[in-house]
Amino acid sequence: MCKLSKKGTVLVIVVILFMLLSICLFASDSFRYDLTKLLTGQRHNDKILKNATDSFVSELEKTEGVSILEVHSVCGKLNGNGNGMNYFGCVLARVERPETLRSICSGVQSKDERFEVVDWYLPEGKVIDTEYVERSKFSFDLDIDETNADVFCIYFYDSGNPKSNEWDPRGH
Repeated sequence: MCKLSKKGTVLVIVVILFMLLSICLFASDSFRYDLTKLLTGQRHNDKILKNATDSFVSELEKTEGVSILEVHSVCGKLNGNGNGMNYFGCVLARVERPETLRSICSGVQSKDERFEVVDWYLPEGKVIDTEYVERSKFSFDLDIDETNADVFCIYFYDSGNPKSNEWDPRGH
């Protein structure tokens, strides 16, 4: 039987561990996806988006006469040219007094500096359609028609967070 030196034994163990790790990494698609997200900064930027969206929703939930029906958010290079992470979140909300929408938006924006823009519009159909989201298209689940005259899309937009991870490919 062949005897290995200490260096040889260590080398064999390292090679075996490397092979096992490689098999595990490439055998699991979800793990590979998570590893890719981690290495490219996507998880970090997803957390920034989630925190901003949660804060936005929380402020709207505190507002009397506003009931939230749906919440959607997205980050990436959403509009314009060049590179950079943009953050966009919106809620579909039933508003009892539509004349208060302007003050609701300015109140939410003044409470959180992350929100560069807070505005609203009356949706016409399911597609979320604003100038801030040119490159991603998503839609509401609720069917919106003339019977939903008190339903509005209230949204926030942030053109760049200084804490964004620039390695995220969605920002390019």
